[in-house]
Amino acid sequence: TTKIIELTPSNYDLKNKKINHPALKDKKALVLYAADWCGHCKEFSPVYDKVASILGKSFPLFFFDCVKYSDFSMNSLGIKGYPTILFIDRLGKTYKSFDGDRTENGLLTAICTEAKVCNRK
Repeated sequence: TTKIIELTPSNYDLKNKKINHPALKDKKALVLYAADWCGHCKEFSPVYDKVASILGKSFPLFFFDCVKYSDFSMNSLGIKGYPTILFIDRLGKTYKSFDGDRTENGLLTAICTEAKVCNRK
């Protein structure tokens, strides 16, 4: 199974507000910013895991643990609540927030629309 890729502050270029990760390699991706104490995050986590296994390597799903890296500047990235789900472009820059239904179908539909990744696995 394909795992969700955990991001760390070392993957971030805060000055340019971009993510540097080899999995991006000419692909758009999603980043989930979450906190383990957040009820909505706990509820959404299995959905995110399922979508990651459905898409495989065709569309990277990233996760940033906002509790583990609480000293990291969430405000500078525009993170004001949890979970925050953001689309990033091929260069690692955020360009749109995911505001759809936090369901498997809602997420897959948005990814298909945004990134034209409609095939599964």
